[in-house]
Formats: sequence, structure tokens, C-alpha cells
Amino acid sequence: MNYYLPEQCLTFDTTLEHTHGVDGKVLMETAGRSCARVIQSVVTDKSKPFLILCGPGHNGGDGCVIARVLVDAGYRNISVIHFLNGKKNPKSSSVTYHAALLQKLNIEYTVSQIGDFDQFESKAIPGCICIDAIFGVGVRPDFDPFWLSLFDWVNQHATYTLSIDHPSGFSARDGAPVTHPHVQPNVTCSIGFPKFAHSTHYGKTACGVVHQCDAGFPKSWVDQVRPYAKGLNASTVRPLLKAPHPHDHKNKLGHVAILAGSENMPGALKMVVKAALSMGVGKVSVVGEPETLAHFQKVLEPEAMYIPLNSKIIETLKDHKVSSCVVGPGLKVSHLDQIVLNLLGQSDLPIILDAEVFYSLYAEQVIEKADKASHVAWIGHLGEQSAFFEAESPELFFSESMTIFDEWIQKLPNHVWLRKGTGSVVVSRSGRFLNESGNVGLATGGSGDVLAGMIGALAARLPLLDAVCASVFIHGHVADDLQESGAPVTPSACLAKLPSTLKKLQKE
Repeated sequence: MNYYLPEQCLTFDTTLEHTHGVDGKVLMETAGRSCARVIQSVVTDKSKPFLILCGPGHNGGDGCVIARVLVDAGYRNISVIHFLNGKKNPKSSSVTYHAALLQKLNIEYTVSQIGDFDQFESKAIPGCICIDAIFGVGVRPDFDPFWLSLFDWVNQHATYTLSIDHPSGFSARDGAPVTHPHVQPNVTCSIGFPKFAHSTHYGKTACGVVHQCDAGFPKSWVDQVRPYAKGLNASTVRPLLKAPHPHDHKNKLGHVAILAGSENMPGALKMVVKAALSMGVGKVSVVGEPETLAHFQKVLEPEAMYIPLNSKIIETLKDHKVSSCVVGPGLKVSHLDQIVLNLLGQSDLPIILDAEVFYSLYAEQVIEKADKASHVAWIGHLGEQSAFFEAESPELFFSESMTIFDEWIQKLPNHVWLRKGTGSVVVSRSGRFLNESGNVGLATGGSGDVLAGMIGALAARLPLLDAVCASVFIHGHVADDLQESGAPVTPSACLAKLPSTLKKLQKE
């Protein structure tokens, strides 16, 4: 699936109507009917009371269509409140048309003046099923107290809520958290284009269950619009996953070096090593200070080899024919910042940076020291990445992160950023990629260590972007397989499940 921004959706609507001559009333009818089908599938009891709240714009027109279709389908208890400035007609002729059609039916239809909350409350129905057709993606989150009170009323008094196209009051562009009230629906009926904001981190929670609703857009025209992000799913990732050839050997399958773990956190290193081996890498070497390596030898898999950490680490890795390097998970070493900066000063070896690295460096250091041709994947959650960029908070960083990553990649074009979390996003010079797998079970200490090892293994034989995209999807897919089977989603369980999930994806 591809994902789009609000401005892309609005531009497309305008182009259809004004350039291609598609009647806006027809588009509104198609969208409203598509949403009504979702509503009928979710609410099958036709005697339930519905309150449809229609805003002054196109979303309100969709709400008018929905009300008419539900009445035609036999729903008997429908009330519509249309928020307008006084008794004026809506600005859009399409909305005016559908509002007029609705008023010809035996439906309780009330125009409520914007700003008069008492007037609204006198007509509102507590305990209703609420259809939020107030605002769509075209409205920026700058709302006066009337609208905020309205959103609060919906959240407090509706027994079940469905938002049309987008939850009113929530950030439509990127799904960033908002400090003011917004409608919190059980279901969102996303019209036309899948929205990027609905599938990332906070948006997944804010939108409830998202249903994609057809708006009647011709597919050939939709395909001409470049998506803001492409989805990572089985069909997009499978071509990257070639099963081992019978003539493959360990050197052809890559050699990953891992600088991770500590005496107090040996489990982090163990999970990185095990994940890399499970992904089919040819060789794994652990890099560390001599006294630490002696400790690791007692707890690690016998397949692991050892490379002492020294001042000439780049030359040492080249001598061992290392093809990728993972740095960070559970790591406690002195002068970590200098070690990483040295690694970033070369362009031959793909580097995967995770966890502790984000707290040992600052963005300006890296921009200044890194080789402009270096190949680096930055793997972190909001807390780690906001610390690295010295943001005021993870929430503020979230809303700015796509712009920050884009600006970074303009300076270091071979770098890849992975913002981990619900709806993980990969950002590179080739575009953005939104992961469609995974669940909350991955929010467990050690899950990131498994992912880092997976990326390191694939980066030893694939382009770095492909390695990150494939790994983040497979990691989430493993968690989904475990959840579906009723098993706990833990890092150890993911490691045990990884080989069978990988094999299944390669065969399908």
C-alpha cells in the first residue's frame, strides 16, 4: 500500500474536478456510500440512535450522503446536526446539493450555528453512535474553544464513534500528538488515498481501526501521484529475500562484526549474534576489549569469533574481510564516541548504529566528521533519536523527524534512518517506507537487539536500505505470527520463530 499527505489528497480532488471535469457531487456520493457500507458492517442493529455531526466543509457533505444511505438501508433513528455560520448554505455547491437532498427525507436535520455550544447541546443525543463528519484532512489543527468543546462532548457522550476520513482535531499531516482535545474514534473511514498520519506511531492509536473507503478515483490517475511513503509488506519485501543457493559458502553469505554488550548486559550481545546467525549470515565476529571478550566467550554461541578492539579498528575489520558492522546494543565501552566517529570516517563498510550510540554522540559531531560517502543505518526509537538531535521532547521530535531526516540525507546521502515504534518508518534518499507489520509486543527490552542483528546480517550481502526495510518487516511479521498463535511476544520467542517465518516468506 502507498501512503499520502493531506495536501496530495486535496490537490488530487481539485485536479479531478477542475482539470478533468469530474463532478464533485458524484465523488461525494461515492465516498459517502463507501463509508456507509463500513458503518453498516460495524453497526448491524438498525434501531440504534445515530447522531451525525456534519462540519461546514466537504466532510459535512460526506456526512449528509451517509445519513441518506443509512435511512435507505433501514436505519430508523438518524439525527443530523450540520454546523454552519448562521442559516447560510455551505460554501461548496456539492455539499449544498447533498444537504438539500437529505432535507427532502423524513430525517431530523438541524442547522447549528458555529460557536453556539448551548444550541448544539440542546439537540445532541447522549448515548448515541456518533458519526464524526466535522473536519477532514484539509483542516489544520488550530481550533477555537467551540470545536474543542464539541470534540470533548463526542468523547464523553457517544457510546461508539466513527470518524469520516480523519478524526476531527487530530494532526492530519504526520499523525503527531496534539495537546488539545480531538475526537477519539473506534473506527476511521479513510476516503480515497491511504493517509500517512493514520499508520504511524500516535496515529495508529488516535484513529482506531482504519477502513479504506473508495472515492471513485480512476486507478490510472492515482498511479500518477508519487506517494509520500511506500508500504513494507510481504509483497514488497519478498523479492529481497533470496533463499541460499546450493553453491553458496560462508564467505559469500557475508561477515558481520558486532560491537555490543557489556559484562552487565551480555544478553544484548547474545541476541544480536543469534539474530544475525538466524538470518543466514556466513560469519559473525564479536568486537571488544580483551577482558570483555574473555567474559563473552563463556556465554555466546560457539559460532561466534572474536576481534580485539584496538586503535586501528578499521584496518582490523578490513583484514578480517568484515562486510558489515553493528555497533551499540547494550554497549558499555570507554571512548565510544571516538570509535564510532572513526568508523564513520570511512565509506567501504556498512555501519548499523543503535541504542547507546545515540547517547554518546550529537548530530553536529557526525555531520562534521563522517565521510560523505559513508553507508550508515541509524536504528532508534523516539527517545534515542530525540536525545541525539537534542530535541526538547520525543513528542516534538516526532512532528519534525521527517524533515530532520530529509535534511540529514541531503548532507550524507547514503545514510538510512529507521524511526522505530508503532508504524516504524524508514527514510532514505530513495524515499520513505512505512512498515505494515508488528504489534505492541515488540515494545520489550531486547527486541531492538534482535532487529539490529537481523539488519547487520542482511547488510553483509544486500544494499543497506534493502537490509533495513526487509529486516524491519520480517521482525514485525515474526511478532504477528507469535501473537496470532497466542504465544508471548518476547525477544527470545522472536529469535526462536525467526527461521521458520523467514523460510515461509522466501517460499511464498
